[in-house]
Amino acid sequence: MRAPLLLVATAFALGIFLGETLRPGFVISIGGLACTSFILAVCLHRGSRVFDDHYETCDLMMVVALITLVILSGALRREVQVCSHARAPGRGAGRTAAGYATGDLVVAPTPPGSRATGFTPGGIVLRLKGTILDIHRATLSPRHAALLAGFLFGEKDTDEELKEDFRLCGVVHLLSASGLHVGFVAMLLSGLTTAIGLTGYISAAITIAGVLIYVVMAGMRAPVMRAGIMFTAARLARCMGRDVDGRNLLGLAGLALLAWDPSLLFDTGFQLSFMATLGILEFTPRLLALGNALVDMLPGKRVEGTVRGAGVRSGPPGVIGRWLVEPVAVTMAAQAGVLPLLAYHFNEVSLIGIVANPIMVPLAEVSVIIGFISGLAGLALPVATEVFNAANAVILEAIIIGARVLSRIPFASVALPCQNLAAMALYYCIAPLIFYFLTPPGPWKAGRLKRIARKLGEWWQWHDPGDKIIIGVALATAFIILLALKPGAPLKVTFIAVGQGDAALIRTPGGRAILLDGGSSYGRRGAVMATLRRRVRRLDAIIISHPHEDHIGGLKDVIIKMKVGGIIDVGLEHPSPVYEKLLGLIRERSIPYLIARRGFTLRPDRHVTLDVLHPGPLLAGTRDDINNNSLVVRLSYRNVRFLFTGDIEIEGQRELVAECKEGGVEAEALRSTVLKVPHHGSRYSLDRLFLGCVDPKVAVISVGRNRFGHPDARVLERLASGGSVVYRTDESGSITVVTDGQDIRVMETRRLSSGEFAR
Repeated sequence: MRAPLLLVATAFALGIFLGETLRPGFVISIGGLACTSFILAVCLHRGSRVFDDHYETCDLMMVVALITLVILSGALRREVQVCSHARAPGRGAGRTAAGYATGDLVVAPTPPGSRATGFTPGGIVLRLKGTILDIHRATLSPRHAALLAGFLFGEKDTDEELKEDFRLCGVVHLLSASGLHVGFVAMLLSGLTTAIGLTGYISAAITIAGVLIYVVMAGMRAPVMRAGIMFTAARLARCMGRDVDGRNLLGLAGLALLAWDPSLLFDTGFQLSFMATLGILEFTPRLLALGNALVDMLPGKRVEGTVRGAGVRSGPPGVIGRWLVEPVAVTMAAQAGVLPLLAYHFNEVSLIGIVANPIMVPLAEVSVIIGFISGLAGLALPVATEVFNAANAVILEAIIIGARVLSRIPFASVALPCQNLAAMALYYCIAPLIFYFLTPPGPWKAGRLKRIARKLGEWWQWHDPGDKIIIGVALATAFIILLALKPGAPLKVTFIAVGQGDAALIRTPGGRAILLDGGSSYGRRGAVMATLRRRVRRLDAIIISHPHEDHIGGLKDVIIKMKVGGIIDVGLEHPSPVYEKLLGLIRERSIPYLIARRGFTLRPDRHVTLDVLHPGPLLAGTRDDINNNSLVVRLSYRNVRFLFTGDIEIEGQRELVAECKEGGVEAEALRSTVLKVPHHGSRYSLDRLFLGCVDPKVAVISVGRNRFGHPDARVLERLASGGSVVYRTDESGSITVVTDGQDIRVMETRRLSSGEFAR
């Protein structure tokens, strides 16, 4: 026992050291990893092997350890993708921000060889991926090509409307590279090797190599890496004539990934992937037994034989039932595994997914297989690609139509918000018992609980009292460290990628939600609602900076579909049909409506204030009075400030600076950590004096593909010379800034399709 204890002590010491020098999240993750490693070391101490499928104590403790790791580590409370792919001004500037932003953001050139380009193995794989995608873009319509790119590699070019349909249907996982996609690739490669007569180690080597190449192509995301590790271990075990157990393989994958990068524990994809897989492994056999028992009750003549241990009947009802049992069981099992996580992260659950998955997944599987074959065939025989993709276009269109139809069914998706960790932990304790008692009796079920209890008793008896004390102290210490270091809820500001427009969502530590502007009714329609549905159930306020369509066009859907506590507007007279209809809708819904001017303050949460700095008296006779009278709102949370500027132009900015100077608080009033660059970075959007007063560390430009030349090169140069790190929604997708009031973290969500264009 001394070796495992020494490893645990070293891990804790390392965690504390790294936590002090890098970031507190490492203390949590390494502490949790040490706790799990210790449990597994104890389980494996008596000779249990990773690939054995009969050692129930090891299985049980593996599951308990993984669930404990997720819950106790505060994984559901923290995001640690730190400054991902930050860029200097300009497209493809070739710089990457690294580290944890404390005070000043440090932007350093990417070290040579760190990118997977050139003739490195990674570069060759990624160039092959790019070539396959280019082949599909040349032979499919833009919408079909974007959808297939999502199916193949988890690319994020699918339009928001279609993505929303997939989300409501519960099949949005098809658009993100996951274990399902690894299964598609493994199935294709296994079929090809079998077809050409390869078996044994040669077939395994080719299949494993292909799967690992696909993992790289898919961006080495946690779900595909998890599936890649599990598949590789299982295939090697079978080649060696060993039995495998999915729960042990899942634990092996979890430990391997967390040892490689402990911060993956806080990744939503990691959590969903592991809990969905655990749900499938634990609940599918029970649901299959229950489903087959129900099929056996359908009318028809009973025939000899069994399907997974259950009697079957002939005739159409029985045939259809048997065909549906397994896909429905797998879908329900996965849903059971991730239900609390879906409620926590996305506040809703798809009910129609039980129907949609058995239909959509097989279609997507065929589409992926055809996509890989046609993409590879196109390297040598372009004509073959056109033939294959002509067939694939039909399948893709069927998937699009199916998603549209199913998503329109009433109650396809229901709201299910849950932020209570205790309730989530209780669910994971109760759900297995429910499935256990619902399952029909069978040989596997008899005495199982007794055997588990006996094994746990044996496990405890072969430790002397000293070891038991050490185990208890180690686990208690881990628990105390995790609770003590669990960070509080941060303030989050998401600059939503709405194309050529503006929209930002503020979420306070206390759970309040405020929307600043709502984007346009053209461009990326549905982006605001998609963001809101994933993150909030009610808006406490909507702030309208000014009544131009690219700031208010998307608010109609928001007001219709969500509860809104109040509207704060600048109250300008503007003869716009969109604005008039919006005001009419606000009156119709009896939503409180306030007009704000300089001096207005909103305090939605403790330590969180929103102050209106502009306008005071309305400006007149400027280049654009509507833009120059935009609401300028300063959001303050402890020592971090955000400045939202609407479309205020240079004349309005100079007036604002003058107003601040008159008050004698120039630097204090305007200085901010994060600046939402005015008017999409246009040539009139940034005055040097105004920029000097704000002195932002981070500048965010909300912009889409447009014909106006936004953002202007001189504005980008001005921001760069001022030392600001620039993020653009046309390059980075939606941008989220997370802060605890001292430090900030900037996260990009995705790249947008190049097919968007503002009218």
